[in-house]
Amino acid sequence: MYEVVESGGVNGRLFTVHIESGDVEELRPGRFPRYSQGYLLFTDQDGTTLFAQPFDADELTISGTAMAIVEGLRSPAGLWTYYSASQTGSLVYSTSAVEGSPTNLVLVSLDGTPSLLLELDDRAISPRFSPDGLHIAYARTANAGSFGPSDLWVIELSRRSPHPVTYGGNNRFNPIWMLPDGTRLTHADSPNDQNRLLSTLADGSGGSETLLGLGPRRFPTSWSPDGNTLAYYVGPGGTPTITRDIWMLSVDGDGGTPSLEPFVATAFSERGAIFSPSGRWVAYVSDKSGPDEVYAQPFPSRPGAEVTISVGGGTEPVWAPDGSELYYRHNDELLVVSVEETELSLSVGTPRHVLDDLYMRDTAGSVGGVANYDIAPSGEQFVMVEDPSRAGDGSVEFYLYLNWAEDLR
Repeated sequence: MYEVVESGGVNGRLFTVHIESGDVEELRPGRFPRYSQGYLLFTDQDGTTLFAQPFDADELTISGTAMAIVEGLRSPAGLWTYYSASQTGSLVYSTSAVEGSPTNLVLVSLDGTPSLLLELDDRAISPRFSPDGLHIAYARTANAGSFGPSDLWVIELSRRSPHPVTYGGNNRFNPIWMLPDGTRLTHADSPNDQNRLLSTLADGSGGSETLLGLGPRRFPTSWSPDGNTLAYYVGPGGTPTITRDIWMLSVDGDGGTPSLEPFVATAFSERGAIFSPSGRWVAYVSDKSGPDEVYAQPFPSRPGAEVTISVGGGTEPVWAPDGSELYYRHNDELLVVSVEETELSLSVGTPRHVLDDLYMRDTAGSVGGVANYDIAPSGEQFVMVEDPSRAGDGSVEFYLYLNWAEDLR
């Protein structure tokens, strides 16, 4: 038995993978594949145009010409797309005129009351409070897709005054404040199958330094409180069988050679690692049980000490500044659990509702891993990304296309 999968990345490719042997054969460029009615369905790299191309399911070969059958598919940030096809000739999909529309940065109180922080004419991604709570770093792009040009910006909260940190290129992936002083931002320099991890002065005066040279795609997610260890995730890229894994980069601060070690590396997808304020525990997201769940492990890692945080699914974990609670997202809610940590154990309470959450989700390339929000060091408010064009009830319209394959024939 075979399955058609995609490799993802900037130049997505479609492959057939033998379920038992793992043999892989490349078919063509494309993303989000489905099979129906003798056709291979797939999208372009942005996930917004749906194509159909004749596909022989016995020989596992494509033929003829790919034909566009739907344009303007809803594809949030190019990370997934809204369509599905039955084996009886029906196609359901959603189009959207709002993907790529401007977003706002908003401050949201613990009771859910929002206040506008910054109105944009493009899109904000991955906002992060500085350690002193006086600034917020975020990525900014005019492109709704995952791979368009973008740069990092910082806004000074007291004056609501933003300034650019990077200039040109595609550096929006995961701006992380370097600890303990918060004068620099760590970020990835591109979403390509190979990239670098950089450190750049947060005041916009330039001065980038390379933390990790060109290698398999990596994205930073959290510094340990002492500033000696950077958590980042690796992959996917290169082949469709590579998943995301969490690694640690250790630096001694005295000019010694940095060391790299895997922290959670399995056949499943782990990402979004974030250190607790004490530095003794790391929360992260994994799909090892099927749906995404939030887990935590002690740092350094100790076999068998993993703790499940979320209940019934969870993504985008963020620790409370005092380490007594852990926030995460599930469906249209922001939830929180109380935690009590020691060096050897982590006690976790029952999830509680914090606020209704219709704000923008993770669009940084890890789909539910890296938090697209943050909590202030005071613990009194969140920064979130608002899409003003989104309906208040979060509804999405779907369309049903009957006998689409007959129209092609």
